[in-house]
Amino acid sequence: MRFLAQDLSGGLAIAAGECSTAGLAALLAANCDADLWRSMGFDRNAMVLLIGTEGATDLELYRSIVDRGD
Repeated sequence: MRFLAQDLSGGLAIAAGECSTAGLAALLAANCDADLWRSMGFDRNAMVLLIGTEGATDLELYRSIVDRGD
């Protein structure tokens, strides 16, 4: 959730709830394993569509996770 909330591209921060981050987490984990990454058919030209179906529905929880300083 913190990763998506970062404004990395000038105005493209995404307020995604915890359920919306599973696809990104799996993608990042697979990217750490070169053999798995290749077996999934990814290379440096791969494009991936991630779909998040939940926004920041619980603002208190969202802020407590995103604003953590660790």
